[in-house]
Amino acid sequence: MRRGWYRKSFGSEERQSTYSPLLISLSTKPSVLGRKTLALASIITGKLVGVLPKRGVLIVGTSQQRITVNLVPEILVLEKAIREVKRMIDADKEAFFRLNNHCSECTFSGSCRKKAVEIDHLSLLSGISDKELKKFNGKGIFSVTQLSYTFRPRRSRKTVPTVKNNYALRALAIREKKTYIVEQPKLSTPSTLVFLDIEGLPDRDFVYLIGLLVIKGGERKVFQFWADSENDQEKIWRQFIDVIDKLEDFVIYHHGNYDSVFVKKMQVQYGNLNGIPVSESLINTLSLLYGKVYFPSYGNGLKEIGTFLDFHWRDAKASGMQSITWRLQWEQHFGEEFKDRILEYNHEDCEALALLVAQLKKFAEETKAESVILCEKLKRQNLYGWGKNTFAFPELEFINNCAYFDYQHEKIFWRTSNEVKKEPEENQDATTKDAG
Repeated sequence: MRRGWYRKSFGSEERQSTYSPLLISLSTKPSVLGRKTLALASIITGKLVGVLPKRGVLIVGTSQQRITVNLVPEILVLEKAIREVKRMIDADKEAFFRLNNHCSECTFSGSCRKKAVEIDHLSLLSGISDKELKKFNGKGIFSVTQLSYTFRPRRSRKTVPTVKNNYALRALAIREKKTYIVEQPKLSTPSTLVFLDIEGLPDRDFVYLIGLLVIKGGERKVFQFWADSENDQEKIWRQFIDVIDKLEDFVIYHHGNYDSVFVKKMQVQYGNLNGIPVSESLINTLSLLYGKVYFPSYGNGLKEIGTFLDFHWRDAKASGMQSITWRLQWEQHFGEEFKDRILEYNHEDCEALALLVAQLKKFAEETKAESVILCEKLKRQNLYGWGKNTFAFPELEFINNCAYFDYQHEKIFWRTSNEVKKEPEENQDATTKDAG
Protein backbone atom coordinates (compact mmCIF):
# COMPACT_ATOMS: atom_id res chain seq x y z
CA MET A 1 0.00 0.00 0.00
CA ARG A 2 1.36 3.38 -0.97
CA ARG A 3 0.76 6.21 1.52
CA GLY A 4 0.29 9.91 0.96
CA TRP A 5 -2.05 12.82 1.63
CA TYR A 6 -5.08 13.87 -0.34
CA ARG A 7 -8.62 15.13 0.10
CA LYS A 8 -11.05 12.78 1.81
CA SER A 9 -13.60 13.07 -0.97
CA PHE A 10 -13.44 14.48 -4.48
CA GLY A 11 -14.60 17.93 -3.28
CA SER A 12 -13.48 18.07 0.36
CA GLU A 13 -10.49 20.00 1.70
CA GLU A 14 -9.85 17.61 4.58
CA ARG A 15 -6.69 15.54 4.21
CA GLN A 16 -6.26 11.89 5.07
CA SER A 17 -3.90 9.07 4.32
CA THR A 18 -4.73 7.30 1.07
CA TYR A 19 -3.70 4.30 -1.01
CA SER A 20 -3.58 3.14 -4.63
CA PRO A 21 -5.38 -0.14 -5.46
CA LEU A 22 -3.47 -2.47 -7.77
CA LEU A 23 -4.81 -5.00 -10.30
CA ILE A 24 -2.70 -7.54 -12.20
CA SER A 25 -4.11 -8.53 -15.61
CA LEU A 26 -2.90 -10.91 -18.31
CA SER A 27 -4.21 -8.55 -20.99
CA THR A 28 -1.56 -7.00 -23.23
CA LYS A 29 -3.18 -3.58 -22.85
CA PRO A 30 -5.53 -1.91 -20.35
CA SER A 31 -9.17 -2.77 -21.04
CA VAL A 32 -12.48 -1.19 -20.06
CA LEU A 33 -13.22 -4.26 -17.94
CA GLY A 34 -9.92 -3.85 -16.09
CA ARG A 35 -10.61 -0.20 -15.31
CA LYS A 36 -14.13 -0.92 -14.05
CA THR A 37 -12.92 -3.89 -11.97
CA LEU A 38 -10.31 -1.67 -10.37
CA ALA A 39 -12.90 1.05 -9.68
CA LEU A 40 -15.38 -1.43 -8.19
CA ALA A 41 -12.69 -2.88 -5.93
CA SER A 42 -11.88 0.68 -4.82
CA ILE A 43 -15.53 1.34 -3.91
CA ILE A 44 -15.74 -1.87 -1.86
CA THR A 45 -12.44 -1.15 -0.11
CA GLY A 46 -13.45 2.47 0.43
CA LYS A 47 -16.58 1.36 2.31
CA LEU A 48 -14.34 -0.58 4.69
CA VAL A 49 -11.59 2.01 5.30
CA GLY A 50 -13.64 5.17 4.77
CA VAL A 51 -11.40 6.57 2.01
CA LEU A 52 -11.89 6.47 -1.76
CA PRO A 53 -8.67 6.51 -3.82
CA LYS A 54 -8.28 8.83 -6.79
CA ARG A 55 -5.88 6.66 -8.75
CA GLY A 56 -5.14 2.99 -9.21
CA VAL A 57 -2.47 0.91 -10.90
CA LEU A 58 -2.95 -1.70 -13.63
CA ILE A 59 -0.14 -4.17 -14.29
CA VAL A 60 -0.74 -5.68 -17.74
CA GLY A 61 0.86 -8.34 -19.90
CA THR A 62 3.88 -10.53 -19.38
CA SER A 63 6.06 -7.39 -19.49
CA GLN A 64 4.35 -6.28 -16.24
CA GLN A 65 3.89 -2.74 -17.51
CA ARG A 66 2.53 -0.41 -14.81
CA ILE A 67 -0.27 1.94 -15.93
CA THR A 68 -1.76 4.60 -13.66
CA VAL A 69 -5.53 4.90 -14.00
CA ASN A 70 -7.66 7.89 -13.00
CA LEU A 71 -10.47 6.26 -10.99
CA VAL A 72 -12.62 9.35 -10.37
CA PRO A 73 -14.80 9.10 -13.55
CA GLU A 74 -15.20 5.33 -13.22
CA ILE A 75 -16.15 5.53 -9.51
CA LEU A 76 -18.75 8.24 -10.16
CA VAL A 77 -20.40 6.16 -12.91
CA LEU A 78 -20.39 2.97 -10.83
CA GLU A 79 -21.76 4.71 -7.74
CA LYS A 80 -24.64 6.09 -9.83
CA ALA A 81 -25.35 2.59 -11.15
CA ILE A 82 -25.25 1.13 -7.63
CA ARG A 83 -27.73 3.74 -6.38
CA GLU A 84 -30.08 2.94 -9.27
CA VAL A 85 -29.91 -0.81 -8.59
CA LYS A 86 -30.57 -0.19 -4.90
CA ARG A 87 -33.57 2.00 -5.77
CA MET A 88 -35.00 -0.80 -7.94
CA ILE A 89 -34.48 -3.36 -5.18
CA ASP A 90 -36.17 -1.11 -2.60
CA ALA A 91 -39.08 -0.48 -4.98
CA ASP A 92 -39.37 -4.24 -5.54
CA LYS A 93 -39.66 -3.70 -9.28
CA GLU A 94 -38.00 -5.68 -12.03
CA ALA A 95 -35.52 -3.76 -14.16
CA PHE A 96 -35.88 -3.51 -17.93
CA PHE A 97 -35.34 -7.08 -19.12
CA ARG A 98 -33.41 -7.95 -22.23
CA LEU A 99 -30.54 -10.17 -23.35
CA ASN A 100 -27.31 -8.47 -24.46
CA ASN A 101 -23.83 -9.21 -25.78
CA HIS A 102 -22.42 -9.74 -22.28
CA CYS A 103 -24.83 -12.55 -21.37
CA SER A 104 -22.30 -15.22 -22.38
CA GLU A 105 -19.96 -13.96 -19.63
CA CYS A 106 -22.62 -13.94 -16.90
CA THR A 107 -23.31 -16.71 -14.38
CA PHE A 108 -27.05 -16.20 -14.77
CA SER A 109 -27.10 -16.38 -18.58
CA GLY A 110 -28.89 -19.76 -18.56
CA SER A 111 -31.79 -18.63 -16.38
CA CYS A 112 -32.15 -15.32 -18.26
CA ARG A 113 -32.23 -17.04 -21.63
CA LYS A 114 -34.78 -19.55 -20.34
CA LYS A 115 -37.00 -16.67 -19.23
CA ALA A 116 -36.55 -14.91 -22.59
CA VAL A 117 -37.61 -18.08 -24.45
CA GLU A 118 -40.66 -18.48 -22.20
CA ILE A 119 -41.91 -14.97 -22.96
CA ASP A 120 -40.64 -15.09 -26.57
CA HIS A 121 -38.70 -11.86 -25.97
CA LEU A 122 -37.46 -9.82 -28.93
CA SER A 123 -33.93 -9.64 -27.51
CA LEU A 124 -33.52 -13.32 -28.45
CA LEU A 125 -32.85 -12.05 -31.97
CA SER A 126 -29.10 -11.70 -32.23
CA GLY A 127 -27.81 -8.19 -32.88
CA ILE A 128 -31.01 -6.29 -32.13
CA SER A 129 -30.25 -2.94 -30.45
CA ASP A 130 -32.05 -1.05 -27.67
CA LYS A 131 -33.13 1.55 -30.21
CA GLU A 132 -34.75 -1.11 -32.41
CA LEU A 133 -36.38 -2.77 -29.39
CA LYS A 134 -37.97 0.52 -28.32
CA LYS A 135 -39.11 1.14 -31.89
CA PHE A 136 -40.89 -2.24 -32.05
CA ASN A 137 -42.32 -1.81 -28.54
CA GLY A 138 -43.71 1.57 -29.56
CA LYS A 139 -45.67 -0.22 -32.28
CA GLY A 140 -47.05 -2.75 -29.80
CA ILE A 141 -44.65 -5.53 -30.81
CA PHE A 142 -43.09 -7.31 -27.82
CA SER A 143 -42.45 -10.89 -28.97
CA VAL A 144 -40.73 -12.69 -31.83
CA THR A 145 -44.04 -14.23 -32.91
CA GLN A 146 -45.73 -10.82 -33.10
CA LEU A 147 -42.84 -9.46 -35.15
CA SER A 148 -43.10 -12.36 -37.62
CA TYR A 149 -46.56 -11.18 -38.75
CA THR A 150 -45.19 -7.80 -39.80
CA PHE A 151 -43.06 -9.15 -42.66
CA ARG A 152 -44.20 -8.10 -46.14
CA PRO A 153 -42.44 -9.13 -49.36
CA ARG A 154 -41.08 -6.15 -51.22
CA ARG A 155 -41.27 -5.41 -54.92
CA SER A 156 -38.07 -6.53 -56.65
CA ARG A 157 -35.96 -3.74 -58.11
CA LYS A 158 -33.45 -3.74 -60.92
CA THR A 159 -30.86 -1.88 -58.87
CA VAL A 160 -28.74 -3.84 -56.43
CA PRO A 161 -30.47 -3.59 -53.02
CA THR A 162 -28.58 -2.72 -49.85
CA VAL A 163 -27.98 -5.82 -47.75
CA LYS A 164 -29.75 -5.45 -44.41
CA ASN A 165 -30.69 -7.78 -41.60
CA ASN A 166 -34.48 -8.16 -41.68
CA TYR A 167 -35.61 -9.07 -38.16
CA ALA A 168 -39.21 -9.61 -39.25
CA LEU A 169 -38.11 -12.17 -41.84
CA ARG A 170 -35.93 -13.96 -39.29
CA ALA A 171 -38.88 -14.06 -36.90
CA LEU A 172 -41.04 -15.52 -39.68
CA ALA A 173 -38.43 -18.22 -40.36
CA ILE A 174 -38.43 -19.14 -36.66
CA ARG A 175 -42.23 -19.26 -36.46
CA GLU A 176 -42.66 -21.39 -39.57
CA LYS A 177 -39.45 -23.42 -39.03
CA LYS A 178 -38.42 -22.79 -42.63
CA THR A 179 -35.38 -21.28 -44.34
CA TYR A 180 -35.98 -18.08 -46.30
CA ILE A 181 -33.55 -17.07 -49.04
CA VAL A 182 -33.40 -13.44 -50.15
CA GLU A 183 -30.41 -14.03 -52.43
CA GLN A 184 -29.08 -17.45 -53.41
CA PRO A 185 -25.47 -17.89 -52.25
CA LYS A 186 -22.77 -18.00 -54.90
CA LEU A 187 -19.98 -20.40 -54.02
CA SER A 188 -16.92 -21.30 -56.05
CA THR A 189 -16.26 -24.98 -56.79
CA PRO A 190 -12.54 -25.66 -56.30
CA SER A 191 -11.16 -29.17 -56.04
CA THR A 192 -10.04 -28.62 -52.43
CA LEU A 193 -12.07 -27.16 -49.58
CA VAL A 194 -10.34 -25.95 -46.41
CA PHE A 195 -12.26 -25.14 -43.24
CA LEU A 196 -10.44 -22.94 -40.72
CA ASP A 197 -11.19 -22.41 -37.05
CA ILE A 198 -8.82 -20.82 -34.55
CA GLU A 199 -8.93 -20.52 -30.76
CA GLY A 200 -7.35 -17.67 -28.85
CA LEU A 201 -7.35 -15.39 -25.83
CA PRO A 202 -8.56 -12.00 -27.13
CA ASP A 203 -7.55 -10.04 -24.04
CA ARG A 204 -3.96 -11.23 -24.48
CA ASP A 205 -4.03 -10.95 -28.29
CA PHE A 206 -2.81 -14.55 -28.38
CA VAL A 207 -3.92 -17.34 -30.75
CA TYR A 208 -2.90 -20.72 -29.38
CA LEU A 209 -4.63 -23.16 -31.74
CA ILE A 210 -5.13 -23.29 -35.52
CA GLY A 211 -7.50 -26.01 -36.68
CA LEU A 212 -7.95 -27.13 -40.29
CA LEU A 213 -10.23 -29.60 -42.02
CA VAL A 214 -9.09 -30.29 -45.61
CA ILE A 215 -11.51 -32.10 -47.96
CA LYS A 216 -10.40 -33.23 -51.40
CA GLY A 217 -12.11 -35.90 -53.49
CA GLY A 218 -14.03 -37.21 -50.50
CA GLU A 219 -10.86 -37.58 -48.41
CA ARG A 220 -10.79 -35.64 -45.12
CA LYS A 221 -7.64 -34.61 -43.27
CA VAL A 222 -7.48 -32.84 -39.91
CA PHE A 223 -4.61 -30.55 -38.85
CA GLN A 224 -4.33 -28.90 -35.45
CA PHE A 225 -1.39 -26.71 -34.41
CA TRP A 226 -1.04 -25.98 -30.69
CA ALA A 227 1.00 -23.23 -29.03
CA ASP A 228 2.11 -23.70 -25.42
CA SER A 229 2.93 -20.00 -25.04
CA GLU A 230 3.00 -16.70 -26.93
CA ASN A 231 6.51 -17.57 -28.13
CA ASP A 232 5.06 -20.47 -30.18
CA GLN A 233 2.63 -18.32 -32.17
CA GLU A 234 5.05 -17.89 -35.07
CA LYS A 235 5.70 -21.65 -35.06
CA ILE A 236 2.03 -22.60 -35.50
CA TRP A 237 1.68 -19.94 -38.21
CA ARG A 238 4.56 -21.53 -40.14
CA GLN A 239 2.99 -24.98 -39.71
CA PHE A 240 -0.29 -23.62 -41.06
CA ILE A 241 1.46 -22.08 -44.08
CA ASP A 242 3.30 -25.35 -44.76
CA VAL A 243 -0.02 -27.16 -45.16
CA ILE A 244 -1.60 -24.44 -47.32
CA ASP A 245 1.49 -24.21 -49.51
CA LYS A 246 1.02 -27.83 -50.65
CA LEU A 247 -2.57 -27.31 -51.80
CA GLU A 248 -3.76 -26.38 -55.30
CA ASP A 249 -7.08 -24.95 -56.41
CA PHE A 250 -8.52 -24.31 -52.96
CA VAL A 251 -10.55 -21.87 -50.89
CA ILE A 252 -10.52 -21.42 -47.12
CA TYR A 253 -13.86 -21.04 -45.35
CA HIS A 254 -14.12 -19.52 -41.88
CA HIS A 255 -16.96 -18.16 -39.72
CA GLY A 256 -16.52 -14.64 -38.38
CA ASN A 257 -13.86 -11.93 -38.52
CA TYR A 258 -11.64 -13.29 -35.75
CA ASP A 259 -9.95 -15.78 -38.10
CA SER A 260 -9.36 -13.33 -40.95
CA VAL A 261 -7.97 -10.64 -38.64
CA PHE A 262 -5.46 -13.17 -37.28
CA VAL A 263 -4.40 -14.31 -40.77
CA LYS A 264 -3.85 -10.74 -41.99
CA LYS A 265 -1.91 -9.85 -38.88
CA MET A 266 0.36 -12.90 -39.20
CA GLN A 267 0.98 -12.12 -42.87
CA VAL A 268 2.20 -8.65 -41.97
CA GLN A 269 4.24 -9.87 -39.02
CA TYR A 270 5.77 -13.09 -40.40
CA GLY A 271 4.87 -13.18 -44.11
CA ASN A 272 4.02 -16.16 -46.33
CA LEU A 273 6.45 -18.88 -47.35
CA ASN A 274 5.35 -18.75 -50.99
CA GLY A 275 4.80 -15.02 -51.15
CA ILE A 276 1.08 -15.36 -51.97
CA PRO A 277 -1.25 -13.79 -49.35
CA VAL A 278 -3.43 -16.46 -47.76
CA SER A 279 -6.06 -13.82 -47.04
CA GLU A 280 -6.99 -13.74 -50.75
CA SER A 281 -8.31 -17.30 -50.44
CA LEU A 282 -10.45 -16.64 -47.34
CA ILE A 283 -14.26 -16.71 -47.53
CA ASN A 284 -16.26 -15.63 -44.49
CA THR A 285 -19.47 -17.68 -44.38
CA LEU A 286 -21.16 -14.88 -42.43
CA SER A 287 -20.98 -12.76 -45.59
CA LEU A 288 -22.93 -15.50 -47.39
CA LEU A 289 -25.63 -15.50 -44.69
CA TYR A 290 -26.08 -11.91 -43.53
CA GLY A 291 -29.23 -10.43 -45.02
CA LYS A 292 -29.36 -13.21 -47.65
CA VAL A 293 -30.16 -16.53 -45.98
CA TYR A 294 -32.38 -16.80 -42.91
CA PHE A 295 -32.27 -20.12 -41.10
CA PRO A 296 -34.91 -20.68 -38.38
CA SER A 297 -32.47 -19.58 -35.68
CA TYR A 298 -32.17 -16.47 -33.54
CA GLY A 299 -28.85 -15.56 -35.14
CA ASN A 300 -26.10 -16.61 -37.53
CA GLY A 301 -23.93 -18.24 -34.87
CA LEU A 302 -22.27 -21.46 -36.01
CA LYS A 303 -23.64 -23.41 -33.06
CA GLU A 304 -27.22 -22.23 -33.61
CA ILE A 305 -27.20 -23.07 -37.33
CA GLY A 306 -25.25 -26.28 -36.78
CA THR A 307 -27.85 -27.46 -34.27
CA PHE A 308 -30.62 -26.76 -36.80
CA LEU A 309 -28.69 -28.76 -39.41
CA ASP A 310 -28.70 -31.67 -36.93
CA PHE A 311 -25.04 -31.38 -35.96
CA HIS A 312 -24.36 -32.00 -32.28
CA TRP A 313 -21.29 -31.15 -30.24
CA ARG A 314 -20.26 -33.90 -27.82
CA ASP A 315 -20.02 -31.36 -25.02
CA ALA A 316 -23.27 -29.39 -25.08
CA LYS A 317 -21.69 -26.59 -23.02
CA ALA A 318 -18.75 -26.15 -25.40
CA SER A 319 -18.41 -22.59 -26.68
CA GLY A 320 -15.81 -19.96 -27.43
CA MET A 321 -16.09 -18.60 -23.89
CA GLN A 322 -15.80 -22.08 -22.41
CA SER A 323 -12.68 -22.80 -24.49
CA ILE A 324 -11.03 -19.74 -22.88
CA THR A 325 -11.78 -21.20 -19.46
CA TRP A 326 -10.33 -24.57 -20.49
CA ARG A 327 -7.18 -22.90 -21.81
CA LEU A 328 -6.64 -20.97 -18.56
CA GLN A 329 -7.15 -24.18 -16.59
CA TRP A 330 -4.61 -25.92 -18.82
CA GLU A 331 -2.08 -23.15 -18.20
CA GLN A 332 -2.54 -23.57 -14.44
CA HIS A 333 -2.43 -27.38 -14.22
CA PHE A 334 -1.20 -28.53 -17.68
CA GLY A 335 -3.97 -31.14 -17.53
CA GLU A 336 -4.32 -33.07 -20.78
CA GLU A 337 -8.10 -33.37 -20.30
CA PHE A 338 -8.48 -29.60 -20.82
CA LYS A 339 -6.32 -29.65 -23.93
CA ASP A 340 -8.27 -32.62 -25.33
CA ARG A 341 -11.56 -30.79 -24.79
CA ILE A 342 -10.31 -27.75 -26.70
CA LEU A 343 -8.97 -29.88 -29.58
CA GLU A 344 -12.25 -31.80 -29.80
CA TYR A 345 -14.31 -28.59 -29.75
CA ASN A 346 -12.08 -27.04 -32.43
CA HIS A 347 -12.41 -30.08 -34.71
CA GLU A 348 -16.19 -30.18 -34.27
CA ASP A 349 -16.43 -26.51 -35.22
CA CYS A 350 -14.60 -27.29 -38.47
CA GLU A 351 -17.01 -30.17 -39.16
CA ALA A 352 -20.04 -27.96 -38.47
CA LEU A 353 -18.62 -25.32 -40.81
CA ALA A 354 -18.21 -27.94 -43.54
CA LEU A 355 -21.84 -28.99 -43.06
CA LEU A 356 -22.99 -25.36 -43.34
CA VAL A 357 -21.07 -24.82 -46.60
CA ALA A 358 -22.51 -28.07 -48.02
CA GLN A 359 -26.01 -26.82 -47.20
CA LEU A 360 -25.35 -23.45 -48.85
CA LYS A 361 -24.19 -25.26 -51.98
CA LYS A 362 -27.50 -27.11 -52.08
CA PHE A 363 -29.31 -23.78 -51.88
CA ALA A 364 -27.23 -22.50 -54.81
CA GLU A 365 -28.07 -25.55 -56.93
CA GLU A 366 -31.75 -26.05 -56.13
CA THR A 367 -34.42 -24.93 -53.67
CA LYS A 368 -37.25 -27.41 -54.28
CA ALA A 369 -37.53 -28.51 -50.66
CA GLU A 370 -40.72 -27.42 -48.89
CA SER A 371 -38.69 -26.13 -45.97
CA VAL A 372 -36.79 -23.69 -48.21
CA ILE A 373 -38.56 -20.61 -49.62
CA LEU A 374 -37.24 -18.06 -52.10
CA CYS A 375 -38.43 -14.59 -51.12
CA GLU A 376 -38.58 -13.47 -54.76
CA LYS A 377 -41.35 -16.02 -55.35
CA LEU A 378 -43.47 -14.80 -52.46
CA LYS A 379 -46.63 -13.01 -53.50
CA ARG A 380 -46.35 -9.30 -52.76
CA GLN A 381 -49.02 -8.24 -50.30
CA ASN A 382 -50.71 -4.87 -50.41
CA LEU A 383 -51.87 -3.71 -47.00
CA TYR A 384 -54.50 -1.44 -48.55
CA GLY A 385 -55.79 -3.73 -51.31
CA TRP A 386 -59.28 -5.18 -51.72
CA GLY A 387 -60.06 -8.68 -50.55
CA LYS A 388 -60.80 -10.78 -47.50
CA ASN A 389 -58.51 -10.07 -44.60
CA THR A 390 -56.69 -12.85 -42.78
CA PHE A 391 -56.01 -12.45 -39.06
CA ALA A 392 -53.46 -13.97 -36.75
CA PHE A 393 -56.03 -14.38 -33.95
CA PRO A 394 -59.76 -15.24 -34.14
CA GLU A 395 -60.51 -12.41 -31.68
CA LEU A 396 -59.27 -9.86 -34.22
CA GLU A 397 -61.54 -11.33 -36.89
CA PHE A 398 -64.53 -10.99 -34.51
CA ILE A 399 -63.68 -7.33 -33.85
CA ASN A 400 -63.37 -6.67 -37.58
CA ASN A 401 -66.79 -8.28 -38.26
CA CYS A 402 -68.39 -6.06 -35.60
CA ALA A 403 -66.80 -2.99 -37.16
CA TYR A 404 -68.09 -4.00 -40.60
CA PHE A 405 -71.61 -4.34 -39.20
CA ASP A 406 -71.49 -0.74 -37.97
CA TYR A 407 -70.12 0.35 -41.33
CA GLN A 408 -73.16 -1.16 -43.11
CA HIS A 409 -75.41 1.34 -41.30
CA GLU A 410 -73.44 4.40 -42.30
CA LYS A 411 -71.81 3.60 -45.65
CA ILE A 412 -72.33 5.86 -48.66
CA PHE A 413 -73.69 4.42 -51.94
CA TRP A 414 -72.53 5.73 -55.28
CA ARG A 415 -75.72 6.75 -57.10
CA THR A 416 -75.05 4.95 -60.33
CA SER A 417 -78.08 2.66 -60.23
CA ASN A 418 -81.40 3.87 -61.68
CA GLU A 419 -83.23 2.39 -58.70
CA VAL A 420 -81.06 4.37 -56.28
CA LYS A 421 -81.59 7.59 -58.27
CA LYS A 422 -85.34 7.10 -58.55
CA GLU A 423 -86.01 6.94 -54.80
CA PRO A 424 -84.48 10.36 -53.90
CA GLU A 425 -86.36 12.04 -56.83
CA GLU A 426 -89.76 10.68 -55.66
CA ASN A 427 -89.06 11.84 -52.10
CA GLN A 428 -88.14 15.32 -53.40
CA ASP A 429 -91.42 15.64 -55.46
CA ALA A 430 -93.52 14.64 -52.45
CA THR A 431 -91.81 17.26 -50.31
CA THR A 432 -92.48 19.97 -52.93
CA LYS A 433 -96.22 19.17 -53.08
CA ASP A 434 -96.55 19.32 -49.31
CA ALA A 435 -94.86 22.69 -49.24
CA GLY A 436 -97.24 23.99 -51.94
